[in-house]
Amino acid sequence: MNLENIDLLTQKVERVLEVIRVLRAEKAQMESKIQSFDSVLAQKDEEIAMLKSSLEERSVELTSLNDTVKNQEEEIQLAQERFQQLLSTIEAELGTEISIAPSEQDSSSVPNEQQEEAPQSDFFS
Repeated sequence: MNLENIDLLTQKVERVLEVIRVLRAEKAQMESKIQSFDSVLAQKDEEIAMLKSSLEERSVELTSLNDTVKNQEEEIQLAQERFQQLLSTIEAELGTEISIAPSEQDSSSVPNEQQEEAPQSDFFS
């Protein structure tokens, strides 16, 4: 081989080595970015786990509250039915219909104010 060929080969080897150095540097940068992304991903996974846990707790709480409301609705319904039965019994005994809606006069009066009774005639005299 002559010197020119050796010089050409040397230059080619140097270019290949330079490309390898650049590629290794890029690889190191990419690995660093991957580690950074893995760290961020791990943090996000932790956040998701915490949010899922919180969501499950709130779901249980909501279910409990819904059950409470349902039970209270059933109790109110039962109380209303019992009240209607009692009212019907009282009306049957008295032979008259009792209005349970407050009248305008009742709602306009002050509850703490003493109301005077109308004088009644003596039935025994």
